[in-house]
Amino acid sequence: MAREQQEYAPQYSQRERIRHAIVGVVCLSIFFAVWQGWALPQWSEFARTAHCRTVLGFSGSSVVLYVTFVGLPLAAAICFGAFMVPSALRSIRARQYPAPGRKVSRKVRIRTGWKAVVSASVELASVVVFVAIALWGNLQARQILEHAQPRSNATCSAVRSESPKANASRNGEALRIQPLSAGDTR
Repeated sequence: MAREQQEYAPQYSQRERIRHAIVGVVCLSIFFAVWQGWALPQWSEFARTAHCRTVLGFSGSSVVLYVTFVGLPLAAAICFGAFMVPSALRSIRARQYPAPGRKVSRKVRIRTGWKAVVSASVELASVVVFVAIALWGNLQARQILEHAQPRSNATCSAVRSESPKANASRNGEALRIQPLSAGDTR
C-alpha cells in the first residue's frame, strides 16, 4: 500500500516570526501600560462611585454591569472574529485547512474535505462562544439589576454625573451656577 505524500501549509520564515513576535510584544506592552496607568484607575474610580453617576441617561451601576458582562465578551468576539472568521470562511469554501495561501507558524498538515470544514468550523465556534457569553451576560446583568438593593446616596454629594444645567436645580430650587472651590460639595 503506497502512502500519499503529506502536504504541509507554507510556514513563516524565521525572520517573519521574529518580526511578528516583536510587533506583538510592543503592542501588548503599550496596551498593558495604558491599561495599568490610565484605564484601570479610571474604571476603578467609576465603579466605586457608579451608584452616584449616570452615563447618557443610564445609571452608572447598569453601565458597569453591562460593560463587564456584555461589552468585554463582545469585544473579544470582535477582536478574534476579525482575524479568524475570514480565514475560516475561505477554508470552508476551499474545503482546505489552513486556507490556501495562508502561512502558519509551525508545521501543519493540510486537511481537505470534511476534516477541513470541521477544523474551520471549530474556529468559527470559538467566536460564537464569546457571543453566547455576551448574551448570557445580558440576562445576568438584567437579573442582578432587578434584584439589587438601591444604595444610599449619602456618599454621592461630591460626585457629578450630569451636565451643570442638570445639577443646577435640586428639589425644584434653583442653585446659582458658580465654580466649586476646594472642599465645596454643594
